Amino acid sequence: MRTVWSSLAISSLLSGCTQDYDLNPEEPDVDPGMVTECAFSPIAGTKLSSYDCNPVFSVGESWGPSIDSVGFIATEVLGHPFYQMWYSGLPLGAQHGDWGLGYAVSANGTQWETHPQNPLLESSPGAWDQDAMSAIQIVWDPAAGRYIMAYQGYNVNAGDWGMGVATSPDGVSWSKLPSNPVMDFTDIWSDNRVCWPLTIRVSDTGSLTGFVAAHRDDFSEECEIYGTSAFGLDDWTTSNYPIITAGPEYFDASGMTSATVVDFEGTLYMFYIGFEEWVSYGSYQASNHHHLALATSTDGGITWRKDLNNPIPINNSPDEVINTVTAQVVGSRIHLWITDYYASEGGQAVGYFLFEPGIEDHPPETR
Repeated sequence: MRTVWSSLAISSLLSGCTQDYDLNPEEPDVDPGMVTECAFSPIAGTKLSSYDCNPVFSVGESWGPSIDSVGFIATEVLGHPFYQMWYSGLPLGAQHGDWGLGYAVSANGTQWETHPQNPLLESSPGAWDQDAMSAIQIVWDPAAGRYIMAYQGYNVNAGDWGMGVATSPDGVSWSKLPSNPVMDFTDIWSDNRVCWPLTIRVSDTGSLTGFVAAHRDDFSEECEIYGTSAFGLDDWTTSNYPIITAGPEYFDASGMTSATVVDFEGTLYMFYIGFEEWVSYGSYQASNHHHLALATSTDGGITWRKDLNNPIPINNSPDEVINTVTAQVVGSRIHLWITDYYASEGGQAVGYFLFEPGIEDHPPETR
C-alpha cells in the first residue's frame, strides 16, 4: 500500500562502518542454482521463475518488525557476487510512524545477514519525514564513490510531504541533505503534482535520472509515470507529460506505486506495480489492489510499450498487497526481489524471482 497526502566474508563486511573493499560496477555473472539452497520453479505463461523457498527475507528485528520499502544493489566484490539490501521498518501493523532504516548483505541473494548497528537511520520527532521512509531507491555513484538514496517522507500533523535524499560512503553511515525535502510534493512540478518517487539511475559521470509517479494536473487522480532528472542532488525537475499512462486495463487503472528499471542487451525493462483504485483514510488516501506489470523501451526510455501479458501473476496473497519491486541484471537473467504479504511471516516479506528475457513463456505443464 502506497499512501499519498490529500493536501565473501559477509560478516566482516558488516563488522565496521567504513568500506574497505572495492565495488565492481559490472554486474556479477552467476548461475543462481549453483549458489542457492533451493531451486526455482517456472511460473506458467511468463518468463519468470519463483524461488521455491520464498520468502528470502523478513524483518525479525525489534526496532521495525514490519517491512515498508526495500532497495537492492547487486555487484561484485573480490570476484564474488555481493548483494546489498536496505529496508525501512515499522512497528507491526503500522502504515506510518516510528520508522528505521535497516541494512543486510548476502552472498547469494537468499541468505541475508543484518547489520549489528541497525537501524542506521531513525525517524526524528517533528521532522518533515517523521512518519515515513518509503519508496526507497538506492544507487551507487562510481564518480563520487558514494551511495545515493531517494525516499518518500511525510509528517502527518504538519502536512509535510516530499522526497528526501541521503548519501553514504559505505552504505552504513548515512547523511541526509540539509535541503530536504528536495522535492516538495505539495507543490506543482512542471505542471504536475508528484505522488512519490519510483526509481533513480546514475550515469558514469554522476548525473541522476529516474522516474516519479505524478498526477497530470490538479483534477487527475491517476499517479502515472513521469521522467525526472537532477542538476545536483537537490535540484530536481520532471517531464511535462507521462511516459507511461494509467489504464485502460484494470491492473494499473489508477496508476503505479513502485518501479525498477534495468538495461538488458540494449532494451530497458521496467517492472512496475500498478494499482486498481484509491481508498480514503481521512487525511490521506492509499492505493489498493496491486499487480506486477512490465513495460519495455528500445529507444533509451523515450517510448515505452506495456507487455501484452500484463499483469504478471506472482501475487503471493489473494489480497493483492504486493508492495515494492527491485530488479538487477545478474549474468543472463534479470533478478527480482518483490515485497509481498506472506502468511508464514504474518506480514510483508521479500521474495526472490528470476526473469529470463531470451526464453519463450513457460508453458502450463511446467508448473
